[in-house]
Amino acid sequence: MYYSPASWHWLRVYSQPSHGRITLPDGTIAGSAATMGVVVRNVVQWGLVPLSDAVRMASTVPARILSLDNRKGRIAPGYDADLVALDEELGVMMTWVHGRTLYSQHSGWQG
Repeated sequence: MYYSPASWHWLRVYSQPSHGRITLPDGTIAGSAATMGVVVRNVVQWGLVPLSDAVRMASTVPARILSLDNRKGRIAPGYDADLVALDEELGVMMTWVHGRTLYSQHSGWQG
């Protein structure tokens, strides 16, 4: 389904987070507020896919769909070095964007 810029604006202005989901003013569900980290953890912990598949679905697949797979979605020379470190419970410990620390569990966002 295609959404015009006007419809994206409407969703951004009139929708709001509510109990882990995005709802319209009338309460209709308009999307999820789950982060990619939460989704990866859930599908693995629920036994839906192994960790390797969840990581691929959160990195390689979106990069390919967005035509960014020439620089994102892999750990390889010449790629952007956008990385996430997970703890034993699959919670996000650290993130790096273009090789620079963006988030650390201990010190928060480092914009």
